[in-house]
Amino acid sequence: MECPHCNKPIILNATKTELRKSEKVPLIEMVQSAAKKWKDDIDILKDGSDVVVIPNAYLGDTWHKLSDALKSFNPEWVSEGKESRWVIKARA
Repeated sequence: MECPHCNKPIILNATKTELRKSEKVPLIEMVQSAAKKWKDDIDILKDGSDVVVIPNAYLGDTWHKLSDALKSFNPEWVSEGKESRWVIKARA
């Protein structure tokens, strides 16, 4: 194989490696990572196989930012006044 610009030979070295099975990251750790910017404003708890994100106080405009950060987990917002929370169901 040659470089198309200077016509010098290109030497390729390739090695075969065994694929490692990737370790599955627990859901709670993925949620904690996604919401780390707001760690002082929320509690993240495990509820069986689900994860619950509970605001410590009224979030104001932060609610939308946090909700967007959690969007990839398809959370359900449970609106119950001071008991409001996001519930993230574990995927099979």
